[in-house]
Amino acid sequence: MSSDTPRSQPARNRKSESAPGSNGEPAPADDNVTFTRTAAILKDIERRLIEESSVDPERVSRMKHELASGNYRIDTRRVADKMIEFEKLLKR
Repeated sequence: MSSDTPRSQPARNRKSESAPGSNGEPAPADDNVTFTRTAAILKDIERRLIEESSVDPERVSRMKHELASGNYRIDTRRVADKMIEFEKLLKR
């Protein structure tokens, strides 16, 4: 190979072979992004979750204390009911 082939040139001197618009030039006007209905719904859910923090610091502290002291009691019936409820939601 001779020294003037593209392989032997430093990377900074080679012409970029990347996609249009990825080398600092503006993308063509016909490039656009279309969100699906599902993506829009997920984005809305994410926004609402951020706005509605459901963390109760007092409850977290109380639970940590109960767990550390060995006094936390699990309501197995409630856990089972929630699991069944969740399964029903998944089947919709």
